[in-house]
Amino acid sequence: MSMLKKLQKIFQHGCWLDSTRISVIGVSGGPDSVCLLDALHRSGYSLVVAHLNHKLRPESANDALYVEGLSRQFGLEFTCKEVDVRSYAAAHSLSIEEAAREVRYQFLFTEASRRNAQAVLVAHTADDQVETILMHWLRGAGMEGLRGMPYRQLPNAWSEAIPLVRPLLGISRKEILAYCQENDLHPVTDASNLDQTYFRNRLRHELLPYLRTYNRGIDAHILNLANILQYEEPLLVELVNQTWQRIASFRGPGFVGFRRPDLQGLPLGMQRRLIRKAIALIKPGLRDITFQVVERAVNFLAGGNPERQVDLAAGIRIFNEAEFTWLAEGGAQLPVLGWLVSPAEALQLERGKTCEIRAAGWRLSLHETSDFRPQFQAFQQNPDAYQAWLDADRLVFPLTVRRRLPGDRIQPLGMAHGSVKVSDYMMNVKLPRRARADYPLVCSQEDVVWIPGYTIHHAYRITDQTRRAAHLVVNREVE
Repeated sequence: MSMLKKLQKIFQHGCWLDSTRISVIGVSGGPDSVCLLDALHRSGYSLVVAHLNHKLRPESANDALYVEGLSRQFGLEFTCKEVDVRSYAAAHSLSIEEAAREVRYQFLFTEASRRNAQAVLVAHTADDQVETILMHWLRGAGMEGLRGMPYRQLPNAWSEAIPLVRPLLGISRKEILAYCQENDLHPVTDASNLDQTYFRNRLRHELLPYLRTYNRGIDAHILNLANILQYEEPLLVELVNQTWQRIASFRGPGFVGFRRPDLQGLPLGMQRRLIRKAIALIKPGLRDITFQVVERAVNFLAGGNPERQVDLAAGIRIFNEAEFTWLAEGGAQLPVLGWLVSPAEALQLERGKTCEIRAAGWRLSLHETSDFRPQFQAFQQNPDAYQAWLDADRLVFPLTVRRRLPGDRIQPLGMAHGSVKVSDYMMNVKLPRRARADYPLVCSQEDVVWIPGYTIHHAYRITDQTRRAAHLVVNREVE
C-alpha cells in the first residue's frame, strides 16, 4: 500500500474526517505538516491553512512566506498570525516551549471556531508520540499520560465542540521524509530543532539514541504501550464515571463533596481517580495534577482528624465536615447540609408561640405543661436532642433565639459543676465548622439554655421540684 493510500484510510477511518467540511490545518512549513497538507489536498479535503509566526528565529518571516506560497499553489485559503512568544512566556511565567504550544493552539482553535470547522489538524508523528510518552513518564505521569496522544481528541483543552485531530500518529518521520522526496516537496528546515536547551530536543537527540543501544525496538515497544492504554483507559474511565455518579454527592462551582465512608471504602486506585477527577472539575485549566498532590489527598482521607484540612494545589483544599469530605477552592459556596441556621437578627420566642429558623424549613415551637410527671424520668434525660424539657419557672420570657456571641458558655446536661465555651462544645461534638457561627442558640436572658440537636443547660433541666415544664421542639416543616 502506498503512503498516500495508507493516509487516506487513516483520514477516513481513524480520524473520521468529512472531505466536504472545512478543517483548519496547522502548517509550520516543516516536513511533517507539509506532508500532511499535501496528502489531504491530494485526497480532496476542504482546508484552511493556518500558520503562526512565533518570532523566535530570524527565518520565521520566510517560513510564513513559504507556507503562504504553498497554500496559493494548492488553491487553499491561508491565514497567518504573529505572536512574540518570548514576551508571552515572560508575561505568563511559562517556558518558551509551553508558551509556543499555548499560543499556537489558541490561534488554531480561534480560526476553526470562526469558520465552524469540523476539526483542527496537526502533524504529530509516531516519533512525536514516542517523545511525548517519554516526557510524560519522566515527569511522573500515570496511565492517562502514558497513553500518549489520540488520533482524535474531543473534548480537549481548547474546545468542547471542535476535535483536535492528529492523522500522522502512526507514521514515522522516516516515512514522512521519503514522502516529501517522492512528491518533490521542499519543506523548510527549523534549526531550533537541533537546539538542545529545549527539553524535547535533548530527549530526541540524547536520551532516545541512548535507549536504542539497549533495545533497538524501544520506539515500537513504547508505541505498543500507548496503543494498549489507548483502549484500556476508556474502560477505566467508564468505571470511574459510574462510581462518580454514585458517590459524588455534591457538585457545584468550585467544589465537590463525597460521603466519606463511601469514598474510604473504595480501592486505592479508585480513590486516586476520583480525587483527580474532582480536582480537574474544580480547576478545569489546571495542568499536571501530580502524583504528590493526589497522594496528599489520599493520606488525608486515611487520617482520623475531622478538624484538619490540607492544601492540595492551585488554591484547592480537602477537608472533612460531619460525614462528608470536601474538595473546594477558597470562596466556594458549599451547600448547607440540613443543619439549623439562625437569622441574622435575633428572634423572640413567647409562650405558646412558634418561630421559623432559616434553612431547609425548620420550625421551633414552645408550649408549657404540668402534665409531664408520668414520663418524668425519660424527659429528665432529654433523650431527643431536637426536643428540650426545661424548668419553666427558671426561664425568663420571652426566650431569645440568636447566633453565638463571644463569651457564650453552657453547662451541658450531666455536667454537675462548671461550664464550657459554646465554641469549644461545638467543636467537641463535631458540629461542622461552617455551621458554628450561624447555628441557633435558645437563650434565657444571657444564659444559653439549649443548643438544638445537641444539649440543654444542666441548671435548667426539669427536676423533682419542677412544677411547670417548658417543652421546646424543633422539627422540619412538611411541604
